[in-house]
Amino acid sequence: TLPVGGAGLDAEAFSMLARWGSNLFVGGVQIALPVMIALLLVNLAFGVMSRSAPALSALSVGFPIALGAGLVLLSYSLPTLAAVLDHMLDQAFTLIGELFRSKASV
Repeated sequence: TLPVGGAGLDAEAFSMLARWGSNLFVGGVQIALPVMIALLLVNLAFGVMSRSAPALSALSVGFPIALGAGLVLLSYSLPTLAAVLDHMLDQAFTLIGELFRSKASV
């Protein structure tokens, strides 16, 4: 166990954690953005369709098609997910190594 009030992380370690947090956010956006843009276009198409053919209910027709389109787009984006996750995990393990090295030198 660590002693109470023992040496903690210094300012540089907190800075590294903050930078990794921003990289984590960027990775999440890289994963989600292609599917989000495609689903936005699907929803815009349903908006145009509901304006031109009001008899078709956007709720009864749009949701199942949007759900199916999202699943198809997600299945197409899975091969690129591995590369992004691999890069993010490499960054995380590098950060953990640097934090342990800086902690060991204290």
